[in-house]
Amino acid sequence: MEKEGFFNWIKTNIFFWIIVLLWTAISFIFNPDEIELFLISPSAGFVSMALNFIIIVAVVAIPFSIYYIIRSLYKLKKEIEKLEKK
Repeated sequence: MEKEGFFNWIKTNIFFWIIVLLWTAISFIFNPDEIELFLISPSAGFVSMALNFIIIVAVVAIPFSIYYIIRSLYKLKKEIEKLEKK
């Protein structure tokens, strides 16, 4: 049981980071201001990209957090039902 939970956690986290990194790359590539900022001042470009990354992580993390909370509550409900049957 422990291994299954651990592997599901890894699989979900890999999926989360793939979404975050793809979204960051796409927003960077298709935003000409971002590229221009990098050409003018690389340090400002990195700061801007880091801020975008933080915002994207927050936006993607909210649905994942809601999913984990709902899944945990569902598992808790199943465990309670299982204990009530005994």
